[in-house]
Amino acid sequence: MPSIIEKSILILSRAGTGTTMFSMGLFMAMQTKIIACGPRLTVVGIVLKCLAGPVAMAISCIAVGLHGDALRVAIIQAALPQSITSFVYAKEYGLHTDVISTSVVFGLIVSLPILIAYYFILGYVKL
Repeated sequence: MPSIIEKSILILSRAGTGTTMFSMGLFMAMQTKIIACGPRLTVVGIVLKCLAGPVAMAISCIAVGLHGDALRVAIIQAALPQSITSFVYAKEYGLHTDVISTSVVFGLIVSLPILIAYYFILGYVKL
């Protein structure tokens, strides 16, 4: 690919992420509640994302014969927070943007220490 096209795509991708984050910040600032779906549903969602997701990923990866570093990476990727792109799609199609914005922000805050813990635990476990 010519470098002028590659660099243009890089500039657009960097601008898009920042613009999306700004848009989500404005959206959340206009909300009346920080946790749109209630604390109970938020906790359930975070538990499902950070614990049930990696467990399901480990089971399915082991079932297909994945092991070693590839299995560790798959488990950690399953615990990664929800991307901001899902907020863009939710806003575009008018589907629960308040819940998605809560999920993105709180998922990021909670998942960072959990990801570090997974990294250390999986480093000591032989898979």
